[in-house]
Amino acid sequence: AVEQANKEREERRRANYQIGDEDQIGAGGAKTKVRANIEAIRIVKRLADENRPATPEEKRALVKFVGWGAFAQAVFNERNDEFRTERQQLTDLLSADEFAAARASTLNAHYTSRDVIDGMWEAMKHLGFTGGKALEPAAGIGHFIGMEPKALQAVTDWTAVELDPISGAITKHLYEGSDVRVQGFETVAFPDSYFDLVISNVPFGQYSLSDRKYPEMLIHDYFFAKSLDKVREGGVVAFITSSGTMDKVSGAVRRLLSEKADLLGAIRLPGGDKGAFASNAGTEVTTDIIFLRKRVAGEQANHAAPWMDVTEIKTPEGKTKINAYFAAHPEMMLGKMRLTGSMYRAQSPVLIGSSANLKEKIIAAA
Repeated sequence: AVEQANKEREERRRANYQIGDEDQIGAGGAKTKVRANIEAIRIVKRLADENRPATPEEKRALVKFVGWGAFAQAVFNERNDEFRTERQQLTDLLSADEFAAARASTLNAHYTSRDVIDGMWEAMKHLGFTGGKALEPAAGIGHFIGMEPKALQAVTDWTAVELDPISGAITKHLYEGSDVRVQGFETVAFPDSYFDLVISNVPFGQYSLSDRKYPEMLIHDYFFAKSLDKVREGGVVAFITSSGTMDKVSGAVRRLLSEKADLLGAIRLPGGDKGAFASNAGTEVTTDIIFLRKRVAGEQANHAAPWMDVTEIKTPEGKTKINAYFAAHPEMMLGKMRLTGSMYRAQSPVLIGSSANLKEKIIAAA
């Protein structure tokens, strides 16, 4: 009976779609990506009408969905005539609520490039992850599951959470061997200390979620706080997040996280128009990959660790403050800090560097 149960579990895990080089995630210009998004939505609607799973060919089309984060001023701008046809197609395909959800998702639906995900998985290998229960709490369409190393596919049980209904439906079709929850992370109930790994590109922005269990904090910081509760002692939380988590002047959130976890390491990815997310996601924001390990009972917290504080550095444009960890370890920044414009505001700190050979750079930094 045990042997049969293990066999069924392995078959279920292998039902998850595996993204290959031929899928060319994030390839093409804006028109190509928008049309691929619309085709993916057509497929989702057809599958719902026919009440059936996706064929392999349909899955290859679904996995090309890159979200709407890069297209706020294209598809959702009524004055943009270039995308008038695509906007009308989207209006015809989606209900009013679905269209509103798609428009709202432009705030943070910035999908992760293959190089970044592959680099993070390589880092997880260095950190000793060999399988177990894994959670992707801001799944998008589940790229961390789809790009999981082959050696881990048969030994990892996945749970995914995604708020956007279309992205969530795509995730369900692509990753049939996973437990996919289409709801907000703040509304989902998981046992504490349940997962071995929590890994994701979490949403970030200047807004918070409502969860009475946690003090009010920005959305990206909330994902860290809740995930640390859900991961077991000795487990790892590995997130792509806004540079604000590390660089905000107030250390209150970092101190809160340090009550339960130690920083294993952090890598700052380049922003700007040649940055880590410029091509796939259309965003120029500077981001960090942060690896936290939840402490085992009896281990002491180090509230004096460098990552608790920020420190002043000089740039060619003037002085700015960054996390003391990065100031002490400039090799963990894949570029140089500059004061320049970003997608959010002018004259703000941005890491300027190239995304060329990004996977190799992340592996070297890890």
